[in-house]
Amino acid sequence: METLSKVEKALDLRFEKDNTLYISKNDNEVIRKAISNSSIQDLKTLSQKHGTKIFSKVLLKNSWLIKENFFQNKNVKDFFKKTLLSLPPQYFTEISKDVVENNIYADTNFREFLNSLYNEKASLDDCKKTFANKSEMVESRTECFERIVKDYMKTKEHLLPQFLESEFKKNPEIFNYTKTKDSQFFQSIFTLLSDKRDIANWILENKNDKDRDAIWFKSLEHLGEDGFDALMEFIANNSHDKNMLPFLVRGVLSKFHKLNSFEDEIVDAYTDYDFLSMKGLFIQMLEPPRFKSKEKAQNIISELKNQGVSFSDKEQKVVESIENWSDSSGFNSLKEFLNKLNGNPQFNIARLYYLSRNLERNTSLVKQIVNSHGGDGRVKKVLAYHFARNIGNYKIFQQINGLPKDLIDQIGNNLVELHSRHRNTETFSQRYRHYKLIEFLQRRV
Repeated sequence: METLSKVEKALDLRFEKDNTLYISKNDNEVIRKAISNSSIQDLKTLSQKHGTKIFSKVLLKNSWLIKENFFQNKNVKDFFKKTLLSLPPQYFTEISKDVVENNIYADTNFREFLNSLYNEKASLDDCKKTFANKSEMVESRTECFERIVKDYMKTKEHLLPQFLESEFKKNPEIFNYTKTKDSQFFQSIFTLLSDKRDIANWILENKNDKDRDAIWFKSLEHLGEDGFDALMEFIANNSHDKNMLPFLVRGVLSKFHKLNSFEDEIVDAYTDYDFLSMKGLFIQMLEPPRFKSKEKAQNIISELKNQGVSFSDKEQKVVESIENWSDSSGFNSLKEFLNKLNGNPQFNIARLYYLSRNLERNTSLVKQIVNSHGGDGRVKKVLAYHFARNIGNYKIFQQINGLPKDLIDQIGNNLVELHSRHRNTETFSQRYRHYKLIEFLQRRV
C-alpha cells in the first residue's frame, strides 16, 4: 500500500499555483509514455516542446517509470543531468524533494544520481542538515560535507587539517566513505587549496605513524608538484628510517609518475644518496606491474646507466624486468614462453625473476608447461623458482595434478635460498607455510 500511495501521488499535475507550469492531462500522458517506453529521442523533443521546468516536474513525478537499464545509458544520464542542472536551484530542490525523501518511488541508481544533484543545488543550510542527519545515506552526507568544507576554506584554509581531522573523528563513516573508489572527496578539496605545500607537510609530519591511513598519502597525489616536492624533501630528511621509507617510496612516490619533473628528480635522488638500501627502494619503485609508466621507468634506468651507475645484484633483477617490460598480460602461449626462455643465453636470478613474473599473469599456462616440458632441465629450473617465489599463492598449485619428486626438492631448495634471511626455522615455516606446501605437493605426486 505504501508503494501504491507513492505512485498515486505522482499522477496528477493538472492543477498548479503557477499557471505557466500548467500541462494538460493528455500532454502529461504523452511524457509519461515516453518515459515508460525508454525513448530518449521523444524525451528530448518533449523537453523542447514544454520547456525544462514542466518537463522536469513530470519526469520526477513519474520517476518510478524510469527503467534501470535505460538510465544506465550514458546519453540518457547526461541528458537528465543537463536538463535538471539548468533549473533554478530553489525550483529544482522543490520538485526533487519527494524523490530524494523516498515519497515517490525511484530506482536506487536514479535516486542516488538525483541525491547528488540535490546536494549540489540545495542551500548550504539544507546541506548542513543533511550532513548532521546520521540516518541519511553516507554518499549524500559526504557530498554535503564537501560543500561545508569548501565554504570553511574561504576564510579558514590554514585550519583545514585540524577541521578535517576533528570532523572525521566525529563521523568515522564519512571518513571511511572517502576511501572508496566512488568518492572524489580529497581530489575535489585539495585541488582548490591555495597553499598545497602546507597541507602536504602536515600529512607527512602528522599521519606517518604505525597506524598510518593510506588515504591521506594517496591524497598527496592531488597536490601535484607541491605534494611531490614535499614528499621528496621529507624522504631526504628521513633517509635512515627503514620502517617508514619503503611505504613512502614504493607506495606513495610512485603515484607522481605523471609529473614532468619525475624522471630527473628520481635520477638525481638515486645518484645523491649514499645508502644502498635507499637506492634499492627507488629501483624497486619502478618495478612492473606496480609502476604504471613503462616509458618513464626505462628512461630512468637508461639515464642511470649513461651516468655509469653499477647496479647491485638485487637491483639488477628488477632492472632486467624493467628493460624487458612487456605490454602484454604475460605469456600468451607455450610457444611464447619457450621462445623467451631459449632466446636469451643468460640464466641468472634476474632472468628467472622476469620469466616468473610473466607466468604469474597466466596461471593456466603453468599446468601446460608442467605436463609438456616438466622434464626439461631449464624449464624445471624456472618452475622451481616460480613455485617457490609464489609460495603463498595456492591458485598456481590447484591446477597441477602432480609434480616430479626432484622438482619438489628444487622448490624446497629455492625456498631456503630465497628466504634464508629467516634464521629461525619455525618462523620461516609458519610465514611461508612450507610444511603445508610440501604436504600438498606430496599428495599429488
